[in-house]
Amino acid sequence: MYRLLIVDDSEEQALALRDLVAAYPHADDLSVECAFSVEELDEAISHGDPVDILVIDVDFGPDAPTGIEIVESRFSMGGDCQVIYVTGYIEYCTGVYRTEHVSFLLKPVGLRDLSEALDRACDNLRRRPTELLVVESGGVVTPVPMRLIAYVESVRRKVRIRYGREVVEASASLASIQKKLPSTFVQCHKSYVVNMDCIFRLEKSEVVLITGERIPVSQKRRREVRDRFVRHLQRRAGFSLHG
Repeated sequence: MYRLLIVDDSEEQALALRDLVAAYPHADDLSVECAFSVEELDEAISHGDPVDILVIDVDFGPDAPTGIEIVESRFSMGGDCQVIYVTGYIEYCTGVYRTEHVSFLLKPVGLRDLSEALDRACDNLRRRPTELLVVESGGVVTPVPMRLIAYVESVRRKVRIRYGREVVEASASLASIQKKLPSTFVQCHKSYVVNMDCIFRLEKSEVVLITGERIPVSQKRRREVRDRFVRHLQRRAGFSLHG
């Protein structure tokens, strides 16, 4: 089942979209939630599994970020989240291309257009590769999708692997786990390896994850982490960062 989040500052519009999603032929494959503000969006993405499909309004008023800016800051380029923009303003049709998205729908949204967008989003999600980290602990074998891992923490002679709402522990070294992880992971501290796809913001001595969690960055690793993260963003977004 895919987690779908509808974000619109108009409760009436959000609930209307929710009703349309309920009429989608494959609605049983979706777990649908609504957020009526940026704050509620942040609360939703900081709890629970990652958002698979985001249906988001573009215009949140003159003193608020646009839906485009929200996607840029909270959902990494090249990530798995499938973004569907909805708006009553055609002038946003160019700006949305600053971000990856599967559809741009004009209000009032019809069932046919929304169904086609949801079909594309679900198809993309089904085709995404699933690399697994197999974790063994106490005779229990847990397959962990690597794309869901936010970070790995070393605690004494064990590691804690945080993914979605779950934490799994194993008797292993951080170095042995890191060897199995893809290049999207970077060691930022002697006790932490973090998934750069899950970073919301890089600060001087911490990384802030999209869940709101803060992971320390040691002074020894600051330059390497910054350089790796900038290169990661450039590969994902195809732009250069300066300053």
